[in-house]
Amino acid sequence: MTYREGLNLAATGKLVDSYGMFSRSASWYPGADNAWMSKADLARQILAKPEVEESTKMDLYKDALDYLGRAEKLNPYRWQTYVTRGKLVEENPSYARNDWYKQAIADFRQALRVDPRAYEARYRLALLLSQRGNEGAAGAILEEGIIHFYADHPSLIPYLKLTSEYRKRSGDLAGQGELEERIQHILDSYRSRIHVSDS
Repeated sequence: MTYREGLNLAATGKLVDSYGMFSRSASWYPGADNAWMSKADLARQILAKPEVEESTKMDLYKDALDYLGRAEKLNPYRWQTYVTRGKLVEENPSYARNDWYKQAIADFRQALRVDPRAYEARYRLALLLSQRGNEGAAGAILEEGIIHFYADHPSLIPYLKLTSEYRKRSGDLAGQGELEERIQHILDSYRSRIHVSDS
């Protein structure tokens, strides 16, 4: 129950309260890797808050890495753990070692090894490769994921949009059109569901 309460608090933007709830959940159920992973992800989100003091941020960063290490040890097959660590390092390069880029890349790649359908990892990895000028590898990473089945959900759109952009650059206009149609279909379906729930 505590874990679900933590998720609900996070969904409403009450990150600090949610963090405390996950702390209780992790202490009550130390074998639950999802509680440690979720607690680390909340720490990552709190780190982005400008009102958090610098000394507190360093402690949060170290704690998040520790929680993710525990989560990975308990369950090395949860791809979200690697994505969360990759994002944590990428978003906080000043707290990470000088090789933060390599760390983030390694975690996103590991997430894809665990589950090739982890499209958030694929999206993040492609962006990092692109930022370093490795456009060919970024495009290949994106295309490798298209063969997999994904349920239609708005969270899929950033990945599809980025892949669509790469197809346009490569001259694959037909392929770009297919992805744009998929994106529009997801948006239309999502809007219709919201309309039904509001009526």
